[in-house]
Order: sequence, then C-alpha cells, then structure tokens
Amino acid sequence: MDPFTAVSLAGNILQFLASARSVYKQLNQIRSSVGGFTEKQEEMLSLASDLENASERIASSSRSSQAAGMTMTSTEKRIRELGDECQQLSRELQEHIRTKASKDRSSLLRASTSIIMGTWKLPEADKKLKRLMDLQKTLFKLLLAHVSDQQASFGSAMATLIEQNRRLEINRAAELKQLKAAIAGAADSFRPLLSNPPTEDVLRSTSERLLSWGQQTALLQRE
Repeated sequence: MDPFTAVSLAGNILQFLASARSVYKQLNQIRSSVGGFTEKQEEMLSLASDLENASERIASSSRSSQAAGMTMTSTEKRIRELGDECQQLSRELQEHIRTKASKDRSSLLRASTSIIMGTWKLPEADKKLKRLMDLQKTLFKLLLAHVSDQQASFGSAMATLIEQNRRLEINRAAELKQLKAAIAGAADSFRPLLSNPPTEDVLRSTSERLLSWGQQTALLQRE
C-alpha cells in the first residue's frame, strides 16, 4: 500500500472518532440536564450527521486501500480493520434509530429523542465512549508504528515528487520541503497523544493534518 493511503484512512478514522466522542458526550449531557433533549436537538442532529459523513469517508478510504494488487503491512491491515470497526459502531446507532422509528411510526428525530431519553442509559453511553477512547489509543499506536516503519517509503515517495518537481520545473520546492519535514517529525508529534488523550478539537486538527498529506501528494502527482 502507498504509505499515504494508510495515513489518509487514519485521518478519516480520527474524524469519525472525534464526531462519535462528541455524540456520546452529548448523550450524557442530555440525560443529565434539566432541559433534556429539546434544548440540544439541533446540535445533536448535526453531530449525528457528522458521524454518518465520517463513516462514509472511512468506507471510501477503505475501498481505496483494497485496490487490486495492493499489498499491505500488518500495521496497515490493522488500521483498515479499525476503520471497519468504526463503521460497525456507526451502523449500530443508525440501525437502532431506524428500528425505533419504524416501530413507533415516528420521525427519525422523535425516534432519536426516544432512544436517547429512554433506552439509552448512561452506563451504555459511558461504555461506548470508553470503547471509542480505546480505539483512539490503538489508532495512535498504529500511526506511530506506521510513520516510523515506513520512513523509507515516505522518503522514496517524496524523492520521486522532488525529482518530478525539478524535471517539470514546477515551483513547489518550498511546499515539498515543508511536507517532508512534517512527515519526518510525525512520530514525535504523535507520541505525546498516547499518554495525554487529546480533545475532539485536537483529534480533528490531527485528522486534517494527515489528510492534507495525501491531498498534497495527490495534487503534486497530477501536475
């Protein structure tokens, strides 16, 4: 597998984890609040939509990682399996809502309200949140292993881009130098996140950084 493909998949998984953590934290806040679901329904629906979109992006990245003839390291396979697990978590929540809506002949919004205020107990939300935190820690371990083990592959890919930049006289030298330095220092930036669990905002910014690597290299390869 191209080393950037696994990084992009990991970036999409991080986006999912950030959205899922926000959903389950919101569940706890709603269950604990006096105002209940009504005050927060728009925010909750927005988070649920983010969760579904993130799940779809994981599916797309996962399909790319399974391209014909593409071999994967054990770390890359585990990252893909982690993506599959996140998709399953998303499907479980969506199916629960759809089933409740059908049974009650109600809208998805009313079904969501019923589930959150009724069948979704705090211990269950806490359990899901803990599972997400475990997945997050595992992903950072895998990312750390991937960027450390694949430095040679990253270096080779960057050397090809640098040579292409020189041969085609495309003035992207500064951009390539910055990207190369970011990849080289990635392991050091990921390591603290193992001992100090990041907030959802930090997860999203880390995700954006990982996805930008793949987007930059794809753009440069097309030029």
